[in-house]
Amino acid sequence: MQANLVFSHFARPTPPLGISLIKAYVEKNSDFSVKCFDLSLAYRNDLADAVRNDKIHIDFPQYNRKKFLQAIDFFKNKNNENFFEQAAYNKQAPIWDNHFDKITATFCKVFGNFSHENNSVSSLENNFTKLLLAKKPEVVGFTLWSVNNYAKLLLANKPDVVGFSLMLTDQFYCSALISRILKNFDKNIKIVFGGYISNLIYEELLTNPYIDFVVRNEGEMSLLGLMKALNGEQELQQVPNLAFKENGKIVTTEPAMVADLDKLPYPDFSDFDLNAYSRPTPLVSILGSRGCYWHRCAFCVHHKNYFSKYRTASVTHIVDELEYHVSNGVKHFSFVDEMISAKRFRQIGEEIIKRKLQIYYYALAKPTSDFTKDTFEIMYRSGCRYVIWGVESGSQRILDLIDKGTEVVDMSKALTCSASAGLKNHVFIIIGFPSETKEELGETLNFLYENKNSIHAISSGTFSLHKGSLVYQNPEKFYITRIYDPQFLPQTFRYDVSQGLKQNDLKRYRSYYAKNYFHYFHYFSPFSAILRDHALFHYSDNENLSFNEERKPVPSLEKVGPPPQPVTG
Repeated sequence: MQANLVFSHFARPTPPLGISLIKAYVEKNSDFSVKCFDLSLAYRNDLADAVRNDKIHIDFPQYNRKKFLQAIDFFKNKNNENFFEQAAYNKQAPIWDNHFDKITATFCKVFGNFSHENNSVSSLENNFTKLLLAKKPEVVGFTLWSVNNYAKLLLANKPDVVGFSLMLTDQFYCSALISRILKNFDKNIKIVFGGYISNLIYEELLTNPYIDFVVRNEGEMSLLGLMKALNGEQELQQVPNLAFKENGKIVTTEPAMVADLDKLPYPDFSDFDLNAYSRPTPLVSILGSRGCYWHRCAFCVHHKNYFSKYRTASVTHIVDELEYHVSNGVKHFSFVDEMISAKRFRQIGEEIIKRKLQIYYYALAKPTSDFTKDTFEIMYRSGCRYVIWGVESGSQRILDLIDKGTEVVDMSKALTCSASAGLKNHVFIIIGFPSETKEELGETLNFLYENKNSIHAISSGTFSLHKGSLVYQNPEKFYITRIYDPQFLPQTFRYDVSQGLKQNDLKRYRSYYAKNYFHYFHYFSPFSAILRDHALFHYSDNENLSFNEERKPVPSLEKVGPPPQPVTG
């Protein structure tokens, strides 16, 4: 029995971890065959080739075909020493990244608007022409060409099952189109959707007739069980974490999770060319735990993909996996755990040092008081080069409302100690948590300014209300007076608040401070907070790193001022 697992466009390409874990598990525990496809990478490469061969014209402001191709070549060239040269990198990064983002936004806007009007993507049956008549026909047309081309690619090995992993809402549209084509070609192919987004919207996904199953939560046991059921080896109801339609009603099977993470095989990246990604050398992701050790932040739903249970692989198993990848020529890693505690960071670091592994990595954490100077020194010696901190706010009232479990003074101490140990600090903040006032946002801006010498990049986002979050379940506690009915793909919801910044103003605030304030905090590149993997390569190669742009001082808040009022009339 053959399964094809797909990571679809439009994500920033990195070797997909989720489908690689599932492939390894299924093939270890059965005679079934699994093949993985990274269509996000394929799409970028095919688009670049189409521009290079004049098969597509992109009509965007500031678009320049020659510069776009130069930027693509800049990042694809493995021997490009200019990757570490500040001025050269900062010239090419915005051209490379922004053009792909604009192409994604164009297609998703056209497709999303059309699907909203018709209530379901299934209504696009035989309606490609309407998309081709959109404002950007070349971009939409090329994407539809890629959808057809990739559908043929997925059919080539005659799969019984095709599964799509959705980590971003943007990935839904092309995944849905490909699924429809596959079903039209062979109605016996079973289409499965899984991943973070699928778990949130499984009921909406199952309204589409070409989606047979949705995997909720973890996928290893689910795909193996589904393939066994389709092969007549067990009943469908016995497959864990599954949702499907039966007699017009949605059926959900019993949840189940992998109890012992040490028994899982290492992810199998063998279907990917690790040298094909836009970085100097290979980098892969490591998942050493499932869930979040805190799992209480009011805005978050990520940990719900893991039953809101926190499980960890042993430190020995994690470093064994690192050692395995090192033996295959990989020495750069991204830890994608929801959060890693100070104690666990220290244990992992000590084991890496003990084995004398020469690696580099980054991870996510929460700036708590137990992050001490000696812990940071162990982290640095073990190869950690930067940490993405969930700061969220510099207002203690907002932190307490979130139930973040942090104190403003402790966050400041953690950032200072981290920087003194040689680590770079990327901080994430939320603009407009419900009831946050302008003054409280000012407290966050002041916190950043006071710690400007210990902050090397800022990643900001506006508050998003997710179904299943504590804010969604208890809106009155968070001063939310109304939650609007969702449109198609309800990943986030519109809402009204009784006090604080209004939702309609949040993007304006975020855009203003990103351009006029946060931009000044970057250490090497303003794109370091977005292109996270690139930042690791920059921070881990000081010998080749070339600074030739003066880092402008962070302006005072008085100089930055508040965002201008929107023009009305």
